[in-house]
Amino acid sequence: MKKICLSVLFVLIAVSTSHGFELILIGDSRAGAGNEYYQKARHIINDAIAYTERNYENLIGIVMTGVYVKSGKNYEEWAAWVDANARAFDYPIYPCVGNHDDEDAACEWWDVACEQEAYYTWNYYNTLKVERWWSDDVEGLHLISIDSNLEGFDDETHEGELRDESHQ
Repeated sequence: MKKICLSVLFVLIAVSTSHGFELILIGDSRAGAGNEYYQKARHIINDAIAYTERNYENLIGIVMTGVYVKSGKNYEEWAAWVDANARAFDYPIYPCVGNHDDEDAACEWWDVACEQEAYYTWNYYNTLKVERWWSDDVEGLHLISIDSNLEGFDDETHEGELRDESHQ
């Protein structure tokens, strides 16, 4: 089984049509210079989906590497992002939380339980319905998403959890 680790900072992907399926990989679609109303994001995702549907037979999902909005706290930005990416929601989305997507919790830096509880109120979670870190098997490919934005994030603990999970 091939393994892919999705991170906010980098993505390594070794998927091609030789495996019998396609994944679209896209990231950093936040509003900004020339994309104030997500018009570029809409154009890019729609073109990517249309191209893949036209030229390939088995689009199985879209990997989104984070930084969807400028401010995770701004619900209106999330609504505009969802509208711009409407076609993407026709397929499974495999998201990663980005450093602009989080919302500050009123927690002490060391209080991971407080941070995790607050996470379930975030616009990111309520939009994408996914945990801060997750893994999934997709067509013989093991995808892993890690959120290292979490205050008190313990690399060694999560590395061990992911290592144990990937050996199951």
